[in-house]
Amino acid sequence: MRIRGVRALSGGVAAALLAACGGSQSQPPIGGPGAIPQSRAIAAHADRSGSWMLPEAKSEDLVYVTTFDSGIYVFDYASGKQVGIITNYGPASPEGLCTDPAGDVFVTGEFKIVEFAHGDAKPIATLTDNGSTGYFDTYDCAIDPVNGNLAATILDGADVAVFHHARGHYPKHYYAPDAVMFHCGYDEKGNLFTDTFRRHRRAIAELPAARRMFELIKLSQYIGPRGAIQWDGKYLAIEDLQTNVIYRVSVSGTTGTIMGSVTLSDAKYISSFWLQGTTLIGVDEVGNDIGYWKYPAGGSPFKLISGVSSPLAATVSLGKRGG
Repeated sequence: MRIRGVRALSGGVAAALLAACGGSQSQPPIGGPGAIPQSRAIAAHADRSGSWMLPEAKSEDLVYVTTFDSGIYVFDYASGKQVGIITNYGPASPEGLCTDPAGDVFVTGEFKIVEFAHGDAKPIATLTDNGSTGYFDTYDCAIDPVNGNLAATILDGADVAVFHHARGHYPKHYYAPDAVMFHCGYDEKGNLFTDTFRRHRRAIAELPAARRMFELIKLSQYIGPRGAIQWDGKYLAIEDLQTNVIYRVSVSGTTGTIMGSVTLSDAKYISSFWLQGTTLIGVDEVGNDIGYWKYPAGGSPFKLISGVSSPLAATVSLGKRGG
């Protein structure tokens, strides 16, 4: 079952989170699109059914968005125009998204992870855990910039599955004792960080490169429960869902020091975000839109893709213009 706001969690964890509130994946910057007025993004396509993708999507920079209605919507990054939708994604319910340097997009969800080439509506590969005796329900994913491995957090579990070179059906599992894993992200050295819920409190855990166990990171300031985590090129960007604030955290050993914060104004509930150079793509699950904020300046969004019903997560896949 998917629970809006906290999605599918065990009863105790969900109750605690509801009482409290409601990969490196950073890529090279895209040329700034400028302040484009808000527009209705999801238009009716009466002549199309199921998955479709406009031909120009292949050469455009794209924003992929998973939603509660189980569709994966695809937009042109610069204009906000819808250029496609994917319905045959594979998992019973899509959750998180991440992108590799080639522009391939990975969609997490129940039982498997599905890969799509940039601008294509048909999957090109699947990742499963045939050796698992548990429930393989993946939540978020990230690509290791050092070796191309794919890490996926296991919903309602204390582990992360890591697929060698983002391939195969028998990933390695890494555990954080007495913790529930949510979002994840790599830094530029291949250290993996996860947004973790442990003993009814928000925590951050790190799997250092070439290690086998997670280490818990003690933060210099408490950050509210559950939110996305990504590497911004200098610091960990960690979200507080209660306030729509992104904290920039410097990690040394097992200590995380908050160096500053980024406030995302004019948003209702940013359930996830994606960093694309100096632009933050925020997913407003309650406001039903995708906002573009200057990062790390924050403030009000300079662009909105509106009319996206209950979005969950977003990622950016770079096209090959002129290629």
